[in-house]
Amino acid sequence: IVELYSKDTIQPFLLYRVTHSLISNLEIDSFIKAFDKLVETKFINIFTLLVGLMIVMSFSEKEVILKLIKRSREISPDTLYVQGTLTSFELIYYWIGNDIKNAVTIYNKYRNYLLQQSNFTELSKAGFIFYSYIGFLIAYREKNIIYYEKKDSNYKNLYIFGESHSLAQNNIIYLLDNNLFLCKSLFIMGCKMHHIAKPDSSYMSLSIKNYLNTIEDNSNIMFTIGEIDTRPDEGIWQVHLKKEKNLDEIINNTVGGYIDFLYENLKDKNLSSVTIQGIPAPNYELKDDKDPKDDIGFLSMIKKVNEKLKELTLEKGWNFLDVYGATVGEDLKSNKKWHIDSHH
Repeated sequence: IVELYSKDTIQPFLLYRVTHSLISNLEIDSFIKAFDKLVETKFINIFTLLVGLMIVMSFSEKEVILKLIKRSREISPDTLYVQGTLTSFELIYYWIGNDIKNAVTIYNKYRNYLLQQSNFTELSKAGFIFYSYIGFLIAYREKNIIYYEKKDSNYKNLYIFGESHSLAQNNIIYLLDNNLFLCKSLFIMGCKMHHIAKPDSSYMSLSIKNYLNTIEDNSNIMFTIGEIDTRPDEGIWQVHLKKEKNLDEIINNTVGGYIDFLYENLKDKNLSSVTIQGIPAPNYELKDDKDPKDDIGFLSMIKKVNEKLKELTLEKGWNFLDVYGATVGEDLKSNKKWHIDSHH
């Protein structure tokens, strides 16, 4: 019994502890290898599984991502709740890879997962959001296929670094400055300006550095990071409320730290252009868990963050894409013209 216990439980438990230690120390390559082995043991809880997949999605080669998603399915309970949550990762994978056929197939297979909303935890709620979001993007693509059609091969790549907002532009054809650009998402799940402003606090900054090492010289790049920082239930606004810190100071530190990090890591790169995308006006109702307690103060905060982003971006000689100006109405909320859902 002791020998069996040691073989089947102690070794996986130690691997579980090692895996958590590696991510705490931001040893990403070693973490992904250990996570792969941990999934094989089946000695893993759903929280660790989802966190591991978040990191894998933000770093790994395509083949590694799909392998780990499918293996995670095999070891997880065959319930709509769990399998639907795992499907959200697979949907992101197929959307980024422009594999619309497989995305539609897997979306339809587990679409009743979207009826499970009342059961979600904070972590699994992200699965619901991405599942729904990719569904909207697929529908938009079908209705606006002209934006995705590649009529010739004379395109430049536009690499979009960012969280979920980078997915909206993936595989779209842009005409900018008389040049055609094909947008390619370099996805960093859950990334905030806060994470980049404090690069030792998470894997997000390492993901940016990793992606920068994969793109070719004279690339055109864009960053779409910051919307998560400006939500009423997290980020800048919650730090202001809970810690009673000066709002302008938090904005300056968060946006300034983000732009400074990018500048330090881009200044020696041979790039054709750098664009920072602003943050859209909010398209959700300010109530329940999205109640900021001070609507005007909260909405003014989003405006200030965009102003600071624009100011610091232009100081660096970069381009600024003002999506706030395009999406804001007279009430400082969304003008309902451009949003595809409550956040994007």
